[in-house]
Amino acid sequence: MYRHLIGLVVISLFCCLHSAITFEIDETLKGLTVLRAPFVERDLVDGTLKGYFVDLLDELSRVGNFNYTLTELPTSVPNGRNENNPTALTNELYRRRADFAIADYMVRQAQSTRNVDYSEPYLVSSMSALVDKKRLANANVGSIEDLINQRKTQPQTTTTDDGNEPIILGAARSSSTYRHLTMTNDPIGRQLYEWLFRHSTQMVDSREEGITRVLKSPYAFVQESMNNDLATDEHCELTQLQLSNTEPISPHHGMKLEYSIAVASEKARKYLPAINQAMEELKTNGKLDELHRRYWNRKCNGSPSDRVQHVVTAICTLFSLSISLFLLS
Repeated sequence: MYRHLIGLVVISLFCCLHSAITFEIDETLKGLTVLRAPFVERDLVDGTLKGYFVDLLDELSRVGNFNYTLTELPTSVPNGRNENNPTALTNELYRRRADFAIADYMVRQAQSTRNVDYSEPYLVSSMSALVDKKRLANANVGSIEDLINQRKTQPQTTTTDDGNEPIILGAARSSSTYRHLTMTNDPIGRQLYEWLFRHSTQMVDSREEGITRVLKSPYAFVQESMNNDLATDEHCELTQLQLSNTEPISPHHGMKLEYSIAVASEKARKYLPAINQAMEELKTNGKLDELHRRYWNRKCNGSPSDRVQHVVTAICTLFSLSISLFLLS
């Protein structure tokens, strides 16, 4: 009798576990995103969405056995175009207008899981400062910590473009970077936050403004290393500073102020375990790393073949656009 009871319990547990990670074949999940290359953008020819997120979701749906749709967050949603504010997307999930949301600023952290759940991360990012290579060579600093200490010991001066002025630290107002710094217990992170708080005039309004300022003046723009990786690949004259001289160089593990970027979903939805399982499989088989290499390190930091492929892709895109415009004219 006991053996029968134990058998029933085991079978029940197996069925529960199996149902928790298995999709119905005809289940289609509705996803929302915000356009930003190379994460997701519209194809210039047919207007469909493409990019890192689309390729990632294609792999997840293949491994997890589900279908999905992905649409851009409607322009009518308040704050929907704020590049650093996840509230608009999480509100859409909370109101059950979508099953999941994916964006480069959807960071999994304790305070962000009150209204939504998060998958296992597909990207892990630290914090770094974007700076001009030549100015950095003249500045004799090796980390953000060095810059903070340098500014403490030197008088405040007006920035010039001669390359010899001390490099000034800054970040974007209302950005996820600045928001994370307000909550960190990391000693260097606290120093950085206090410096930025006391020098609010060095803050900028957007990521693009910060990068432009780095290109034109002695300025170090602090943001997630994931975004600085993209900036250094677009502008070959730029590089990154880590938080401290002991900061690991690896973009994947063991970094201070580490941020996990993940897929957000409604609370307690049955499909999230399957997405997590698929994410783990993509990590194990190296597919996540392959996707990362496909969209990062292509222009400045990639191999010669990567750079050639990047140029060929750009030429093909321009050619397709020219043909389309000719046919429409």
